Amino acid sequence: MYVKSLFIVIMTFHLSICYSQYIFLSPGVNEISCSELQQKLDQYGTVCIIKKFLDQNQSDFDYSLRIKEGDMNCNEINIGTDQELKLPADVFIKLKDNNTFVLSDNGKISGTHFATSLIGIDPLSSPGNTAIEMEDCNGCEISNLTIRTNFKPDSLLNQTSTGLEISGGNDDSAIVDMVKFDGLDNGIIINGHNNEFNDLEFRNVATKDDCDASDDDPSAIAMMDSNHNVFNNISHFKSPGAITLKMKGNCNLNEINNITLEQDGNDCPDGEPSLYIRTDLDANGNILLNNNILNTNMNNGLVILEIPGSSLSSGDIQALICASNTITHFDSVCNGADYNLINCSN
Repeated sequence: MYVKSLFIVIMTFHLSICYSQYIFLSPGVNEISCSELQQKLDQYGTVCIIKKFLDQNQSDFDYSLRIKEGDMNCNEINIGTDQELKLPADVFIKLKDNNTFVLSDNGKISGTHFATSLIGIDPLSSPGNTAIEMEDCNGCEISNLTIRTNFKPDSLLNQTSTGLEISGGNDDSAIVDMVKFDGLDNGIIINGHNNEFNDLEFRNVATKDDCDASDDDPSAIAMMDSNHNVFNNISHFKSPGAITLKMKGNCNLNEINNITLEQDGNDCPDGEPSLYIRTDLDANGNILLNNNILNTNMNNGLVILEIPGSSLSSGDIQALICASNTITHFDSVCNGADYNLINCSN
């Protein structure tokens, strides 16, 4: 009788905070097809994942929901206008095959706990997978989640997984709040504008076996011709050889506050290629990367600046980028004497 009463109380609590369609998970592995989940979102708008507690000893069990393509060749779960997928703590949503979440307009995915509301992708069966894509957003939001692979990172070779890609190229006004990226090749790729990112953590993301930076290298964050984006609090851990932030092309008026880098070991004795800026000059020789503010706190991290095809010396490249942007490297005491350890704060 106690167990039954407890179950009713718990279920009543869960249902009281989600007045929409529910997907109930039993302990262990559960499955749903892409098309089934899409139908629920389209019909009800908000879909809540709810854990079943069948007795008091099962509260510590693992709960996972595998999303498969199914028989309708569905591989995108579209979350659009006034639609939301809600995840509780200690639930692992595993995208299988080619599946990905696609958010548009003001679609949302919200977790309950930063570390245990999990979304995983399957780069072994479908290399190049992206967990969440944002296209033509007007207030898309993901929050309180961890995005990772479905496997231990040590089991992946040449993984090409991406956590989040904003690909609309518009004023997306997306919000990414309290999200952790774990065991991925690329964390976030941004082609849009006017997005806000708060409290991001990257672990084992963009790890490489060299300490150089090149145009096609993965990174925790890649900004591609993106403007007016704001980042607050970025942490990048346990990712030797990784680029933390890559800015490429025409990026203007972006503000990045507080990048903290802590890579363990001595894989890159001369420094990690942590901040990599690669831009161009226009026909008049003017730089295309302007009015960005970057405040970095990087332990053994390098700032690498490139203007491809330019005849300028490394020092002149640094001076040109510094004249147009504010880049503060907290560890640097050389005030710009070293090309890789710079301080553009003045």
